[in-house]
Amino acid sequence: MVLRTWQDEYVSRERKVTVLREPAGYQESDSFGLDERIVQLKSLWEGEVAGYTVIVEAKDRAARPREIKDYREDVVFAIKRVVARSDGSLAA
Repeated sequence: MVLRTWQDEYVSRERKVTVLREPAGYQESDSFGLDERIVQLKSLWEGEVAGYTVIVEAKDRAARPREIKDYREDVVFAIKRVVARSDGSLAA
């Protein structure tokens, strides 16, 4: 499974990227695909599937929904684990 993640949600010093924002971080316009993302992350969390991420750059980080400006075609990162953060978000 390959997940799209956002460049501005990647923390290089931790080598982690947000794969699901905290519940309050979603707006109604973000809901398209949210249910599918939750099912995918449950499968990753339970070790049922291997996961990878492509980190993409947003055209406008404040826009909802976001659109992709660019991404590196030559890099796909393996997801080694999914962790819960104290704010309720999930990171890989």
